[in-house]
Amino acid sequence: MKILFFTIALLFIFSCGSKSSNKNVAYKDAAMGMPTSELSMEKEEASSFSKSNNFDGEDKQIEQTKSKIIKNGQMNIEVDDISTAKAQIDTLLSKYQAYYGNEQFDKSTYQSTYNLVIRVPSKNFENIISEIESKKGDIKSKNINANDVTESYYDIVTRLENKRAYLKQYQVLLKKANSIKDILEVQEKIRRLTEEIDSAVGRLKYMDSQVNFSTLTLQIYQQFERKFEPRKRHFGKQISRSFKNGFERFLDFTLGLVSIWPFIFILLGLWFFRKKINLRFWKRK
Repeated sequence: MKILFFTIALLFIFSCGSKSSNKNVAYKDAAMGMPTSELSMEKEEASSFSKSNNFDGEDKQIEQTKSKIIKNGQMNIEVDDISTAKAQIDTLLSKYQAYYGNEQFDKSTYQSTYNLVIRVPSKNFENIISEIESKKGDIKSKNINANDVTESYYDIVTRLENKRAYLKQYQVLLKKANSIKDILEVQEKIRRLTEEIDSAVGRLKYMDSQVNFSTLTLQIYQQFERKFEPRKRHFGKQISRSFKNGFERFLDFTLGLVSIWPFIFILLGLWFFRKKINLRFWKRK
């Protein structure tokens, strides 16, 4: 009896194992029988998912982003011969494809000065500064700075692309608008987006010009020696000058009296009238 029960149990176990193996074979056969179009779609979805989550690719794209750095500088140099120094600067500008953004010359009794604003391609900025420093002259001050605007630049680029995308959507909505109210609202949106896009484009152009061309504010000047001549005193000339000044003051006094002659006559008349009254008063006594 025990042997019979054990035999039945073994048969049941083997039958379950064969069913499970048949199921696995069936699943494989079904997968093999799947249409090629569905398989390709699954492969494309899997590849697109892997691409969208490819962080290594994003890092490479960030590394390839061009840096936007604005370089500026100020220099103040005293030279022995300002004409020679200015000619040397002109030669350097021709050598490094630079130009004067502003040129001003001032000359006084004791100093001649050139105030120059030089615009030079950024790749040549350090080179032209090095050559200016190598020339004859006493550098009184120097200030060089670099401003990294990469983040703000590409932030404007991203916003600009988004606004252009919105503009296209509003242009499509404008064609589908039916009521006048909808048309006016969409047109107002388009107007605002257009102004913002133009402003962003102008800002990017300005930043590109500042990045591509660096600015060097250069002052070169030459000082002249101050010559103090001792003042010579001539006794005879001083006497004649004093006599002349005294005579001119006498004339001024005389002319002043003549100019007030009416008041002088009035005072004389009052004095005479008072004296006459006093004489009559004493005679009565």
